[in-house]
Amino acid sequence: MLDILATTLSGGLSVHQVKSCDSESSLSQVYIAIHLRSLKNFPTIENSVELIIADLKKSIPESEASKIRYPGENVVQIRKENQRDGIPVNREVWDEILSL
Repeated sequence: MLDILATTLSGGLSVHQVKSCDSESSLSQVYIAIHLRSLKNFPTIENSVELIIADLKKSIPESEASKIRYPGENVVQIRKENQRDGIPVNREVWDEILSL
């Protein structure tokens, strides 16, 4: 549904069209800004989100070493670590970049 919405609103290519192109151009991108306080259900939004996250966290991880988390969950913690310790970079990739 999101692909249909983005393609319709932007006039760009849909996912099935982009994957058959040689280069990624004319992509369909749509940005939506919503002022949550203006929504009728604003008082219940925080509780709804907490319930959804709690349900997600009940999921069974792929392995015991894995942890169930939602996108962006650790962004503040990771930013602090990167500011303190630097941004982790794969040594082989970094060496290749330096050789350019």
